[in-house]
Amino acid sequence: LCPFHSEKTASFVISPVKNLAYCFSCHHGGGPIRFLMEIEKMEFSEALHTLAKEAGVELKTDYYKERGEKTGDVYDMHRIATEFYHEEIKREENHEKLNYLLKRGISPETIDRFKLGYSGNPRELFARLKDKGFSEQNIIDSGIFVGPGRDKFYGRIIFPIANFAGHTVAFTGRITDK
Repeated sequence: LCPFHSEKTASFVISPVKNLAYCFSCHHGGGPIRFLMEIEKMEFSEALHTLAKEAGVELKTDYYKERGEKTGDVYDMHRIATEFYHEEIKREENHEKLNYLLKRGISPETIDRFKLGYSGNPRELFARLKDKGFSEQNIIDSGIFVGPGRDKFYGRIIFPIANFAGHTVAFTGRITDK
């Protein structure tokens, strides 16, 4: 049966020899990348990286060099921010924020697995991203900041939101103070 629409009789065909899938009813189909894009609602590059990872293939590209950019994309910024926030919650001066999560029944393993963190310094992450070669405008456009050096999540416990491929695509935060 076709995974793209409901039906009672089979009309979906997968051909491993041709490396294609096709539905004769709704006309959805294509190769593995297109199939993954449609079934998981992914963008092309995300589907490509997912399939490469599953196949054990390392993708190498000079995409950003070709475009004349110094660094990667918003995924890179979000990854760096996730690591930064996670490091911050483990600092001694933020111990009370870590205890807040522990008292709420969140185990240290869960905190590490999901990279929960804390934004305790409104300007340090901005500086770290600039040091990594990101432009001020790209940093602001990432959605993490409300202006130059002003972390949108300052004073909050941070919960990174990941997509299907495990890339952090957004953040949400919780204020713990009154």
